[in-house]
Amino acid sequence: MTITQPVGKMMDLVKNTIRRHISTRAPGLLEILNLYSLNIHGKEILTLLIESPCTAYRLLYQLYKDRAVATAIMANLFIAPLSTIENPSIHQFFLNKLKECIDKEP
Repeated sequence: MTITQPVGKMMDLVKNTIRRHISTRAPGLLEILNLYSLNIHGKEILTLLIESPCTAYRLLYQLYKDRAVATAIMANLFIAPLSTIENPSIHQFFLNKLKECIDKEP
């Protein structure tokens, strides 16, 4: 077992948790966001979220041209479901990242 395997499994858990949450609350949204993200960054939106949360936030802002909408999607559809994961530090990590992203924006 390598050190990256547990991290990889955790990232899969994060993606699957968000994917399930979005599919029940906003069917089709993830597919649209994936198309846009793949077109701009060459990565699916959830991969982008994990690798660079601020880039994912900027992508949402670029798409919707509204900071409140980008923040709501990040907070309610991407980050909120992470509170169901047994490791609370994951949820807190992404909350902190969202705050950093919002604070960086002019």
